[in-house]
Amino acid sequence: MVITDTNATVSVKRKGKAISEGTDILYNGDELTIEAEGAEGYDVTTLTVNGEDIESGDKITVSGKVTIVATGTLKTFDLERTVTDCTIAVTKGGQAVSDGEDVLTYGDVLTITASVEEGYEMKSLKVNGEDFVSGETLTVDGDVEIIGVAEAEEE
Repeated sequence: MVITDTNATVSVKRKGKAISEGTDILYNGDELTIEAEGAEGYDVTTLTVNGEDIESGDKITVSGKVTIVATGTLKTFDLERTVTDCTIAVTKGGQAVSDGEDVLTYGDVLTITASVEEGYEMKSLKVNGEDFVSGETLTVDGDVEIIGVAEAEEE
């Protein structure tokens, strides 16, 4: 059995017991359960046995050499801004990031900055429901929702 895993971990079980690459002998007719899990921040996007796509948790029957390949790709996440009387800039590596689905990647470092026009003051800046300080950074590990509220200054 040969296992190639990139940004993923493969486990193989025979009769509920884990078996190891290169140390356990496989016999024709053995039923194996193949499972794959993405490394932190990764989703398993490819899992094959002898070149055939399978799903994690599938069972296969050994009928010769077994080659398992699993590949993980970075998870992607959504960005959504809701603003009232303010502007919220989101940058990654100095480049502006637009709202949308799958525009962020696990581990991205975002700088979130709120600004208001003259005569207004910032009342609230929240990122994923938590108070946030304008100009600080956020490391992405899920969808990002930003809500900014400003109001006209009282005279």
